[in-house]
Amino acid sequence: MVLCAGTPEYISVLARKPTTEDIVSSSPTTGLLRTLMKERSINRSKNFLKAMNRSTLAQLPDLLTGTRGFVSLWVSDLEDNKDNNVVFDVSKTLDGFKEPKNEMRNLVVLGGSSHPEFTEKICNRLGISEGKTRLSKFSNNETSVEMKESVRGQDVYIVQSACGSVNDNFIELLIMINGCKSASAKRITAVIPHFPYSRQPDVPFKQSGAPLTFLPPQTPQYQPNQPNKAEDVSKQLLRKLGQAAQEEQEVEQPKKSSAPYREWRARPGVLIADLLTCAGADHIITMDLHDAQYPGFFDCPVDNLTSLYTAINYIRLNIPDYSNAVVVSPDAGGAKRATSIAEKLCMDFALVHKERIKAHSQKKESMLVGDVRGRNCILIDDITDTSYTITKAARLLREKGAKKIYALVSHAILSADAVDHIGQSAIDELIVSNSVPQHQHMTHPKIKVFDVTSLFSEAIRRTHFGESLSKLFEAQN
Repeated sequence: MVLCAGTPEYISVLARKPTTEDIVSSSPTTGLLRTLMKERSINRSKNFLKAMNRSTLAQLPDLLTGTRGFVSLWVSDLEDNKDNNVVFDVSKTLDGFKEPKNEMRNLVVLGGSSHPEFTEKICNRLGISEGKTRLSKFSNNETSVEMKESVRGQDVYIVQSACGSVNDNFIELLIMINGCKSASAKRITAVIPHFPYSRQPDVPFKQSGAPLTFLPPQTPQYQPNQPNKAEDVSKQLLRKLGQAAQEEQEVEQPKKSSAPYREWRARPGVLIADLLTCAGADHIITMDLHDAQYPGFFDCPVDNLTSLYTAINYIRLNIPDYSNAVVVSPDAGGAKRATSIAEKLCMDFALVHKERIKAHSQKKESMLVGDVRGRNCILIDDITDTSYTITKAARLLREKGAKKIYALVSHAILSADAVDHIGQSAIDELIVSNSVPQHQHMTHPKIKVFDVTSLFSEAIRRTHFGESLSKLFEAQN
């Protein structure tokens, strides 16, 4: 609520419970508030600070709350303030603002056992309590899920990331989805920050984009027609009968192909999508899918969020002299992602390319396309598991004269001894998101973590209220 301290309206409203009308009727900034409420942009607008008086009378970031139809500003303890305007410090709420608990109706957020901290942060940003469940294992390691509260008619969001025991966590997610479906949930959305099996597409592609399974059309050989010889009908019949008898007596073994066997790799993309939809998922929310064709496997809507702008903001705030640095893609597959960041930050771009030494050799040599000598480099990748790709690219950049090397990764699995490889590599700083748990790696001097829970909490809020998610894919100045 916005009121001038010391005015009659301020004193009268304090004596009763404030209403929504008080926001627009009792404030000297009525015109500004009406505009902001109409546009509903106050939660992310820094211009709000510029429009108000710059003399800071109160810093109330935790009191900023929003609803679907209007914006409420609650101000208290301003008796000593005599200015006609009130200034709010909303810097701490620009990355996601809280909804009052009584406004987030029919919304339930459940968390799996893969990443409980991620679920807790989402619930805190939404201003709600996490749904109560009991997740356990039987003695034979079968998963057991119990709902401790009713989800009938609720809009349910189940948070589960692909990390740790990926298969166990995925089965747990399926059981939770099916349990909510059988408990009459109105809508079930699977929130999967890091999607399982996303590195295994269904159709392998060449670098040119043509599927490897494509076969060229077969052209039948030309055979000229031969004139039929006049034969007696009885002779033809006897010849056919003799051939049939001979074929029955002599059964030839099938001829083996001389071509070598080509290994066939199972592609589980469609299978994973079918399992989620058959379990009862009505909607999928994920982030930075490794394969762009994955959303096409589903029969339900899929929102593939991007951490691009969160990464851009991190670069702006935490990497000194970033405008003179070079954005580098460690392989050709991540070139599109890296060039997007380079274009938005007006930075130079380089690419680590693998090329065969000889025409018929299987061995490949890494080559750098671009100049990095004497400049800082920022490696961009979506997934790092064993860290082999980025550490090898960093070594090449160091050999080419790079000054300081950063690596920015969306999903850092860091399995096996990947953290040790990072520590011994040429990488000076590894920047990762918290899409998978990173509490064990945060103490490492080279590893920094940026938070993406604000992105997911805002996606959940917008989906719950039926609002567009397009704003999450636009640059945030």
